[in-house]
Amino acid sequence: MKTEKSHISKNSVLRTAWGAVIVAAIFLALVPAKGFAQFFNPGPNDTSVTVGGSATFRYNAVISGTLVGSRWQVSTNGGTSWNNVPSGGNYSGETTSTLTISYVPASFNGYKYQCIVTYRPPLSFFDSTITSGSATLTVNTPTPDIKQHPQDANTTAGKGTSFNFVVSNASGTLTHQWQVSTNSGGSWSNVPNSGIYSGATSLTLTLSNGVTTAYNGYLYRCETTHTVRPANPVTVTSNSARLTVLSSGTPPTITTTSLPNGERGTFYSTTLAATGTTPINWNVAVPGNNLPNGLTLNTTTGVISGTPTTTGTYTFSILATNTIGSDSKSFTIVLLDPQPVISPAITSHPVNRTIQENSGTSFSITTAYPNDIAYQYQWQFRANSAAAWDNVSNGGIYSNATTSTLILSSVPLTYSNYQYWVK
Repeated sequence: MKTEKSHISKNSVLRTAWGAVIVAAIFLALVPAKGFAQFFNPGPNDTSVTVGGSATFRYNAVISGTLVGSRWQVSTNGGTSWNNVPSGGNYSGETTSTLTISYVPASFNGYKYQCIVTYRPPLSFFDSTITSGSATLTVNTPTPDIKQHPQDANTTAGKGTSFNFVVSNASGTLTHQWQVSTNSGGSWSNVPNSGIYSGATSLTLTLSNGVTTAYNGYLYRCETTHTVRPANPVTVTSNSARLTVLSSGTPPTITTTSLPNGERGTFYSTTLAATGTTPINWNVAVPGNNLPNGLTLNTTTGVISGTPTTTGTYTFSILATNTIGSDSKSFTIVLLDPQPVISPAITSHPVNRTIQENSGTSFSITTAYPNDIAYQYQWQFRANSAAAWDNVSNGGIYSNATTSTLILSSVPLTYSNYQYWVK
């Protein structure tokens, strides 16, 4: 009886031990085991690429267990949210250790990428995941370097001109398109290779001799498109340049050679003259290099006038301008102190004369001016006491009309009772 009980007890212990082993095995199968997975180097690295090029991201990981799969993700908002990288398009390898992005567009600049790795630890029926660090994609956009923008151009109606644009430092294909604005930059349209235009798709736009004043004020610019990959063109636009079209005609030429002197306190007036298509506008050419105090320039008539308030020698430049061109010339005005006024001192006046018809005679005065005074005379006449005085001119019966002695020759009877005096 003791032997039988001992045997039964041993069997019970064995059964209990095997049951514990089976339960432990089942428990191990049902509860995920703690596996080991670690990224190193430290995962995908930041990558830079030129637009249109290719970029790759890869991870390196040590995994204890079985690798189940990889799933690359992308964040377009700086890592705030993540989505699985789509299949196709610019992407390939989105479920492998290496993600490839082809023909990278500029819009991908700043995108972040990470990879979720799924693996199964040893002695487990369940999968675990680990997420790599994130890496940033930088997309560099190659831009043509503008070396020279178009410059403003002037031309005359019926003549041509051109605009130039210079770019460099750009690989790939460059295409050009000139544009025109007829409303001061409010809107733009492509210039055609027709009419007055040629070279509309080159670096030099040429306007032929058909330019009219209707084109005055038009703006021109050039758009250059740089294509590295067909799907990713980059366009740069030049500054705009203005076209000024002048009317046909002749530019002004100032014909005045010198200006008369003047006196301080005495009214001064002289008129500048120029040839060329009218109207001609007049201005002092250099701001700050002005006319003497008291004098002004009429910009329409070219008259310099006024009462000088100073003395001295004044030099300035005058600019004459019309719709065709301009001309400038330097002038000098000398302003003196006024000369003293000496009252006339006539010592003998003209006396009455009686002569025969068709004979001659004279009228004279004498003065008491000093010898260094310049005498100026002007004889005058009137037909009777009720008539107005009028200047005598040399010619006919008269001579020496501006001297102290007026001479009359071959006087007809009709001059009887004429009166004469001198100023």
